[in-house]
Amino acid sequence: SLAGYNKHLDSEAAPPPLTNEEIEKAEIRSHETGVHIGASTKKAIATGVSFPLTDDAVDAVGKLQKGDITYVQLALDLKQEIVTLAVGETVDAHAIAGTIPDDQARYHVFHYKHDHEGEALQSLVFVYSCPGYKCGVKERMLYSSCKGPLISTLEQDYGLEFVKKMEIGESSEFTRDWLYDQLHPAVTIAKAKFDRPKKPGKGGRRLLRSSDISTVEGEEDAS
Repeated sequence: SLAGYNKHLDSEAAPPPLTNEEIEKAEIRSHETGVHIGASTKKAIATGVSFPLTDDAVDAVGKLQKGDITYVQLALDLKQEIVTLAVGETVDAHAIAGTIPDDQARYHVFHYKHDHEGEALQSLVFVYSCPGYKCGVKERMLYSSCKGPLISTLEQDYGLEFVKKMEIGESSEFTRDWLYDQLHPAVTIAKAKFDRPKKPGKGGRRLLRSSDISTVEGEEDAS
């Protein structure tokens, strides 16, 4: 029937069904825009959800800003809807991976001291770590939606100035070499390509018009 045929055309034109991963990403995006925010201690803003920092977390951020410590690791308390302090101490870059849980997301603020081209640098970086499907969907959604507001809070309310904001999956990715490469990526210089000059007498063949051919033949007959 015509109705059945039209239904068939509609089904052919419809987009393919979303995978579970695509559905989950769509849900995360909806949380990042502040959709489905309940009445609680969290605050909905234009780019996500903002949880308040605990006194310990604020104190650790202040110590890092003054240079008393070099590393602060922050975690979300999903039940109380607050940002808590997980680690606050002075550590070297290579030791941070050992403090990151393999089954939970975390935020990291690190004062990376290093040398680059003979210059001593102190670079403040923000890193968001999330071990994929090893942590729950709700946890991934909240960490993703709270990341932007937390960065804004640290920058605007506590005066931190990040030179780089990054994300990792596995804790093993957080290494000194990885940090250095992120801050100072290798520069590839493209070499200009020059065409070899053509040899004398090896140019392309020239097409002659019929009038030119007649002239050449006439000159040969005259000679």
